[in-house]
Amino acid sequence: MNKEEKLYFEILSKQCREAWTIFKNPMFRGALEIAQNHYKDKAHFVYELLQNADDQGATMVRFILSRDSLIFMHNAPRHFTITNPETHETDQKEGRLGDINSIVSIAFSAKRGRKDNNIRIGKFGIGFKSVFQYTTKPEIYDDGVRFSIEDYILPELIEHDHPQRKHGETLFLIPFNKDNRAVAFDEILSTLKRLADVKPLLFLNSLSEIEWNAEESNGRYSLITSGVFGSGLDLRYETIKGEEKTEDHYWKFERAIEEGSELKAAVVYHVDDEKHRIDDNYSSHLYCYMPTADKCPIPAILHAPFQISNNRESIEVGNEHNTRMIELLSVILSESLEEICQIGEAEENPWIDDNITSFINTQDVDDFSGTSASLDLRKFPENV
Repeated sequence: MNKEEKLYFEILSKQCREAWTIFKNPMFRGALEIAQNHYKDKAHFVYELLQNADDQGATMVRFILSRDSLIFMHNAPRHFTITNPETHETDQKEGRLGDINSIVSIAFSAKRGRKDNNIRIGKFGIGFKSVFQYTTKPEIYDDGVRFSIEDYILPELIEHDHPQRKHGETLFLIPFNKDNRAVAFDEILSTLKRLADVKPLLFLNSLSEIEWNAEESNGRYSLITSGVFGSGLDLRYETIKGEEKTEDHYWKFERAIEEGSELKAAVVYHVDDEKHRIDDNYSSHLYCYMPTADKCPIPAILHAPFQISNNRESIEVGNEHNTRMIELLSVILSESLEEICQIGEAEENPWIDDNITSFINTQDVDDFSGTSASLDLRKFPENV
């Protein structure tokens, strides 16, 4: 850190200590506990770490889980920044709030001020606070700065580097509380294993590999773009857990949500290579980079930069933006299936049955409730 950044850190630390005098009062302590327990998944911070590493441009991340701590490392080219604490509000509105400023705050991140705020899906919002269920003092090591966070919001500089961090890497150390080490190990290990089903790499912008090690178990998830299929991408998703290795085949069709936007909506089909067909029994949830609680009524994965609830579990109801995303997805869905039918006809291999009702159950679509809008599939069978 240069002199100016060190000064910013001192000012930020002072502001946080002043705020802590309020939060440690029993009358207001509940606000921090709400932030800590905001998610059903107690190890939600694992997703937060993945999302922020992706935002920073990382292509590979690694988790090392032991009985007393968790280490998380990534290779992002962008590193931790700090901005003037005296201009917090302006910096947040204009999307340039520093990463250190953001990670010690509560629901006050630079993401909110960015025009591409749905690309930047993490930016250390409230999700990182769930880490305090397992630790009292997480540590962060970067090329330019090394610091810890105590009592949710109190940053403190660390003089030494972590011995396992290589130059250019960012490393998080999460030492577990003595009274819940076994619980922390089990819950985090369960979340790391569950990533095999979540398939987070399908819609993250930069990440292509997740590796984890946990004493006697380990795993790796990799996304490989092996080519194109029509106007879509031909993807291979490799999952390794211990000695077991599996590979899933997907076709991904995507489109910008509007002209000139980096934000994309996508429809992904799971391909059954043995039957040479699209898997019409595939079940999934609607995605906003990660799966939401809202189930998808068709045998495909639908992703869009939806506006979602604060706990990232469900799509907001009655939201005009979300309604437009559903409409866009129905267009991508119909056009991609028409293209798949045409390719299948040219190859003399019907990847999907011409009878559209064999692929989608219209009753399931009619029952498509609990989400922000209903998929309008009337143009879908017409186009196919």
